[in-house]
Amino acid sequence: MTERDWVLKRVLARSNTPDLVFYSRRTASSPPPIILTASSPEFEKMFSVLPAQWTSQQKMVVNTNWSIPTALRGKLVISIAAGVRLADLGRWLGGYARLVRVMPNTPALIGAGISGLCAAVGVDSAGRTAAEKILGAVGQTLWITDEAQMDAITALSGSGPAYVFHFIEALRDAGLELGLPADAANQLAIQTMLGAARLAAQSSDDVAVLRQRVTSKGGTTEAALASMAKDQVKETIIRAIKAANDRSRALGDELGKDEC
Repeated sequence: MTERDWVLKRVLARSNTPDLVFYSRRTASSPPPIILTASSPEFEKMFSVLPAQWTSQQKMVVNTNWSIPTALRGKLVISIAAGVRLADLGRWLGGYARLVRVMPNTPALIGAGISGLCAAVGVDSAGRTAAEKILGAVGQTLWITDEAQMDAITALSGSGPAYVFHFIEALRDAGLELGLPADAANQLAIQTMLGAARLAAQSSDDVAVLRQRVTSKGGTTEAALASMAKDQVKETIIRAIKAANDRSRALGDELGKDEC
């Protein structure tokens, strides 16, 4: 087993707290230098692809012999557990401070995600670099200094793919109602969303300007946008994201009440 072998271990600290998912570039007989914590099988699946990106000879091994205190000694803990605040995680781990909180999203599955990161005071530049290397392997990274903003990141980008999928569903279903074949409606909906997003990413113009360029006076796009404005679609989306933000904050409050 080589230095590039990875190790997975799950430790349920208590019945209602997230699993600890340990990934290591060392052997299974030694504690990992970097520890990822996860609360979602989908997040766990995201980061299970990391070894394949770094080596073609990776191997996943389960080790049930580590203790949490031993594993934590001098290690960097990266938490992708939704709603779990750094202070609470540190308290559960006996006052441990080498912690980085992360909110990724599911496009990380194809290396196209974006992750918001926030480091506790005990994380040095080397720790931040290590965290960024891991998260950068599955997409873009964005560091914040105010952990309270993680709720907004969770609401906007963490949950965001679901909103995009929902809009794709609506485009597809509209195509079906207008008589398009199912395959055609699905292809048009997905590629339109993908192409518009790529254009927005590559253009130096604001998305509002790009929208205006598609909207000819008296044309079809103007008619559609007028209908959306009448139904307050934009305001509804903003309210929905605020609801997600509120739920993320409430989840943090709920989880923070639990003590090991």
